[in-house]
Amino acid sequence: MSAEADRLLLKRHRALADAKSGAAADALDALRALGISARDRKDEQQYRNV
Repeated sequence: MSAEADRLLLKRHRALADAKSGAAADALDALRALGISARDRKDEQQYRNV
């Protein structure tokens, strides 16, 4: 995975932890643009290339 995708996953994780849903949604949109799908499961993010 690219460094950009890693950065976006971290950004999304931090935004969710801080209850900033708008920032989390923006990071998810950027991940989708890179071809990566992400979801939350038991306080963790799961991701895959699509």
